[in-house]
Amino acid sequence: MMNLEDARMILTDILEYEVVDSIVTEYEVADSLNQGVIALQLEKIEALQVKETAHQGQLDNLNSIIENKDGIIIIRDKTINKQKKEIRKQKFMKVIASVAAIAGPILTLMAK
Repeated sequence: MMNLEDARMILTDILEYEVVDSIVTEYEVADSLNQGVIALQLEKIEALQVKETAHQGQLDNLNSIIENKDGIIIIRDKTINKQKKEIRKQKFMKVIASVAAIAGPILTLMAK
């Protein structure tokens, strides 16, 4: 036969085990919720990494455009300088031709 103290101890142990079992169940629920949150955060991190990669590609493209623009500006400046030289040369030739057109007949008349 069981004495009263043994019965109390057994009932106390059973009650503690039931409490522990219910706490374990709650922890399992909380753990599954946390795992869901972690999975969502991992998905978000992956999406942000993809977005960052896309932004890096855009940045590379923009840098390439800037480099091309700088090259075009250099070519344009060289062309402008060549055209300025050619215009000066043509103006000089025009002045020489005008002087020759005026001085030629005068020299011809003076030579006679």
